[in-house]
This record gives sequence, structure tokens and C-alpha cells, in this order.
Amino acid sequence: MKDIVSESGSFNIPSFIPLLRDRIYTKKPFCRRFVVCWINLLNNVPDINMLVYLPEILDGLFYILGEESPEVRHICVQVLKHYSAQIKAVTDRKDQGLADDDFSVDFASMTNILILHSQSEDANIQLHAIEWMKEFLMLAGRQMLAFYPGIVNCVLSTQAYIGDHRRACKECAKQVDEVLRQLITTEDDSQSCKLLDTATLVQTLMDALRLQSMHTKIAALRWFHHLFKTIPNKVFTHVNEVFPLLLSTLAHESDEVVIADLYVFAEIAASKVPADADLVSNVIPTEMKSRLLESVGTYFIYSMHCLLGTFNSERSLLDEKGLFIIRQLCMLLDADSVYRTMSELLLNSQDFKFISVMVRNLNLILLTATELFDLRATLKSVSCEDESSLFRCLYMSWCHNPVAVVSFCLLTQQYRLASQILQHLYPLHFY
Repeated sequence: MKDIVSESGSFNIPSFIPLLRDRIYTKKPFCRRFVVCWINLLNNVPDINMLVYLPEILDGLFYILGEESPEVRHICVQVLKHYSAQIKAVTDRKDQGLADDDFSVDFASMTNILILHSQSEDANIQLHAIEWMKEFLMLAGRQMLAFYPGIVNCVLSTQAYIGDHRRACKECAKQVDEVLRQLITTEDDSQSCKLLDTATLVQTLMDALRLQSMHTKIAALRWFHHLFKTIPNKVFTHVNEVFPLLLSTLAHESDEVVIADLYVFAEIAASKVPADADLVSNVIPTEMKSRLLESVGTYFIYSMHCLLGTFNSERSLLDEKGLFIIRQLCMLLDADSVYRTMSELLLNSQDFKFISVMVRNLNLILLTATELFDLRATLKSVSCEDESSLFRCLYMSWCHNPVAVVSFCLLTQQYRLASQILQHLYPLHFY
């Protein structure tokens, strides 16, 4: 019968495909081998274009990849390789302007099938699905933006794998991840660009960030950093949803996760994207807001306000990771701005015990951290109005901690002021 089909010029393939599609989901090894061999035969018939029917049978082929019989799996892999080569050839011809209407690739219909199987419990099925997904991204390019939430979800989930069992899947998913990020450009930040579903993608990343896997969290945070940097106008519409999650992630036990989190935090803080006028107006006095806005942006103030609020409500975070977090922020952002803004915001607090603890931590970092060398040098040479205003700003907050304010005066070479403070705090008779 196969010989008759291969030599016949009148075989009714449209009527045969539904039969093939229905029987491809059989679980019997012999039947699976029978179906795959028929597909392989039809692929080799010159007058039959099986590529147009691939979306109808691709799902079934991936299920057959999980067959226990090595022979059936091998035949199935060969069939998939044939289709993969054909897709590349058709795409290359199209890129060269030689496309044939009879040969086209329906990437959209097949991508959801790949997303489904890229999360398979069978390692062989999952690996082939991810490899195909990588090829689709390379060939279809920005056409794939519409499927980003699903693809990113499967990529992030593979990062949780530990050990050698699915190392190949994990490595291939990392390659897919790189291609995905490369395809998003600043063009996607325009409101006229509708290909990328930003809201769903952000929700996918937030869900991944809530998972326990350290590697999944880091991958999700790198995605957030890329999005806030590449398409800020679209992503900042979701900042009120994302920011609380970023703050809670700061308590993670892994320093790698915290550092990745702080990169996103710093990107938000340094952003010049127009912010809601009421973002900080409801939390700090108008005069303080106007003073701070002379040197930093609204999101910078908002970020530091939220961070201080988190430190105040979660003292364990301040005790365990406070110094580390502040030092990292001073590296990622301008240390002068971090200290000036935190100092101003602390003055607005009514929790004097918290202010004293924060000033103690800030002072310790100021005295010892290499990241603050330039800030120390600035404070030691108060020679212009801007530098003197920084000194005054810090001094007012530092007054909430006696030890800190004395050491601050000594650091800035204000010895007379230090002496006056000591005499006020500890009255002595000097002879």
C-alpha cells in the first residue's frame, strides 16, 4: 500500500490527514510505529507537501517521543528533524524573497504546542520542545512576542532543576532566555506596539518570583531588570504591584537573589519615567519633597521611603541584611543621593528609636565602607553650598544618635562642634 501511495499522483492527502491525526494519539507501540512510518513515507513523496499539515500532527509526534521503544523514538526523532530542516529551508527562501505560497510555516499554531510540551515531565519530550522553541525564535523573530508569557514561564520553570537529570533542558532553556531578551527592544515601549502583552508577562514574572527556587527567582529578577531598562513606560504602569514583591524578596537567604533584586530596585529608583504626582505627596511634606526633587527623582524618593518603611516594620531584615543592602545601593546608585534622601526621610519619622538605629547603621557604613570613599572625601572638604547642605542634612538626622553624631563630626573634621556636643552630653570641668 505504501508503494502505491508513493507512486500514485492522485492520493487524497486532505482526507487521509484526519485519520492520521486521530490515530497518532494511540498508546500501543506497534500502532505508534505504524503511524510514524506513514508520516515518514509521506514526507519523502515529492508531490505531497506535509509541512502544511504539521500543526495538526505535531502534538501527537511529541507524545510519541515519550514512547519506551527506542526504535519508535528514533523514527519519531528523524521525522521531527526532517520537519525542522524543511522549516528552516522555507524560512530562508522567504527571507531571500523566493517564498512559495504552497510552502509556508504556521509558527503561531505550533508555538502553543511547544509551550505545552516544554513543561512535560518526560525529559526527552521537554528537551526537543525547548530546542524547537529556540529554532522558532531564531526563525520567526519578533512574530514570537505574542507568545512571550508562556515561553518565559516554561524557561523560568526549568531553572529550578537541580542535578544532571535535566541539565540539557536547563542549558537549552538558558539559550532560549537569551534570545527572548534580545528580541525585546526599545521599539516595544511605544503604545502603538501591541505585539507584547506586558501585563501578562509581568504577572508571569511575579508568579515566578514567588516560587522557592533560588535560580528561578534570579532569572525572573533579571527579566524585570531588562524590562524596566528596555520598556520602562509600559512596565512602570505595574510598579505598584511589583515593588512590594521586590521589597519582600530582600529578605531571601541567598545574597545572589538579594543582589539581583537590588539591581531591579536601583533601576526603578534611578528612572526618569514621569511618575504620579501623588506617589510621594501623601507620605512626605511638600517642602521636603521640593527640596529632594532638586537632586533626585520621584521614584528615587518613593523607593527610599518604601525601603525605610520595610526596615522599620521588619527589624530582623535591618539587623541581618541592612548593612549589606545599603552598601549595595550605594554602589548601584549615587551614594550622596542615597544618604541625603534617607536622612531627609528619617527626619519625617516619629519613631525616634528607629531613627537612632538607622543612623547607627548608616554611620557605620559611612565610616568603614570602601563604596563610600568619595562621600567621605566630599564631607571632609565642605567648600561649597551643595556640600555644606549635605553636611547639614546628615547632621540633623545623626543628632538622633549621640555616638554617631560625634563620630560624624570627627570624620568631617568639625572638631569644635564635636567638642561642644560632648560637653553638652557629658558635662565636665576642664582645667
